[in-house]
Amino acid sequence: MLIRFDNGDPFATGATFYEYRPATKWEVTPRIIVSVLIGHIRTLAFVDTGGVYAICPPDIANGLNLDPRDGISTRPIQWRGNQIRGMLYRIPLTILAEEGVSLQIMPTFFIPRLEPNQVWNDDLPCI
Repeated sequence: MLIRFDNGDPFATGATFYEYRPATKWEVTPRIIVSVLIGHIRTLAFVDTGGVYAICPPDIANGLNLDPRDGISTRPIQWRGNQIRGMLYRIPLTILAEEGVSLQIMPTFFIPRLEPNQVWNDDLPCI
């Protein structure tokens, strides 16, 4: 149900369902998880209000056919105890509304660059 001001005007233009659970099978802290589109790819993402960048797993980034010339090099980031190299991209993100209007923003995504023979943990979601 959309929240409205006392005069009936909408406070927000969309509402969505969310899950409140650990983001991975090896975590215990529950997180808010929502359905999103990154570019044209639908996936789940957990909300992290303290992150500098949104993080997009390499398999989703590969499906977006990003042009390396559009990325910006950055220093490695420290994430979950690992130092990860990657590139920054501006990619449309849509939080899908179950009611009302979906919200589209243009965040800066960190796309990890895997080393040869390095495997991304499939259990790590978008952030």
